[in-house]
Amino acid sequence: MPNANRKIYPQITQIFTDLTEVIFKKFLICVICVICGLVFFLLLPAAAFSEELIVELDRPSGDKPVEIVISDINSDGREDIILAEIGSKGITLFLAQANGSFKEEIVREITPLSLASADINQDNRNGLVVVDAFRGTLEIFLQDETGKLKYKDRFTPKELAYGVQIGDVSNDGKNTIVVCSRGSNTISPLFLEEDGHIIFSTTYKTGEGPTSLAICDLNSDGLNDVVTSNFSSSNISLFLQNEDGSLSPGQTYPSGKGSLYVACGNLSSDTKSDVVVANFKENSISLFIQNEAGRLKGPTKYPTEEEPCWLAVGDANNDGKDDVVVANRDAGSLYLYAGRGEELVLEKIYAVPKKVYSVAIGDVNNDGLKDIVAASRLSFGERDKGPIALRIFYGE
Repeated sequence: MPNANRKIYPQITQIFTDLTEVIFKKFLICVICVICGLVFFLLLPAAAFSEELIVELDRPSGDKPVEIVISDINSDGREDIILAEIGSKGITLFLAQANGSFKEEIVREITPLSLASADINQDNRNGLVVVDAFRGTLEIFLQDETGKLKYKDRFTPKELAYGVQIGDVSNDGKNTIVVCSRGSNTISPLFLEEDGHIIFSTTYKTGEGPTSLAICDLNSDGLNDVVTSNFSSSNISLFLQNEDGSLSPGQTYPSGKGSLYVACGNLSSDTKSDVVVANFKENSISLFIQNEAGRLKGPTKYPTEEEPCWLAVGDANNDGKDDVVVANRDAGSLYLYAGRGEELVLEKIYAVPKKVYSVAIGDVNNDGLKDIVAASRLSFGERDKGPIALRIFYGE
């Protein structure tokens, strides 16, 4: 009888050869992937943030950070951090010192919802405007001659205020306070005179549930315009400024589900301002590019992690181009999207456990490089409680 092993051995040999070849190919693919990953990592811009400072705040566990603004609020030539909190402190200044440290100073124990800082009374000193969450009023703070920030007055708009920004939207070279009202779906420019008196202006209709606004030139005519994020209608409203200083009726652009926060900057590196929106309910951001004709084109959507709640636009990686930093609230992370022509590229992810509520970009240690500042929790307890902190990622 023929020997059966003569048939079996060649089959076993062939199977072993095929298996070895498959394993080798998979191993080779893994090696190539690792090498490509290392090359990609090494080719990332060198302006990564190498040092992190955590400033733990002595607050009750129920306090909650709301917003961060970076501004020279004492006229010493250094950018300071302004923190709004719901809880025991309200508004806190972290005044930048010459040695890179901060001096903490409580301004006023109120319940802030939104804030903005700029020169609002033409005295060449930055003031502060705060929306009171309970009253819907504007709390006005101005610097005195020594640079000390002092409470000036309370102003009650026609409609309860929700968000606030400051910029020249009247074509007169003077900054204007612009507020949005979520209850009435409107924006209102308000004018602060040198004596502190506020003058009402026209009210303009937005989409449903405006939650934030930004001021910039969005049609390249040399005049600042206003754009709002409308949470309930999931769109943005654009109000173009006319030569007489009035605003045109709002133009609506669909943006994304739960459009919570809007910001603008030169994200396409073409000297024109563009718009970016955080879509809270669909975990994305939307980019609108201003084209050559001065019109918004988009949106182009980019993914984020859970609940993007805040945006900061500026040169976050110190390469001379504007970028977007996204605060993903429930994910406890920051996404740095770098501006690359007409698109954004995810360049870096920062872990900011346990929750992150707001983010800002500025040079807070006076070294000429932009830093990222975020407000977050250090740990997480029941009902959104736990210690809070400022996390500062220094540029290098």
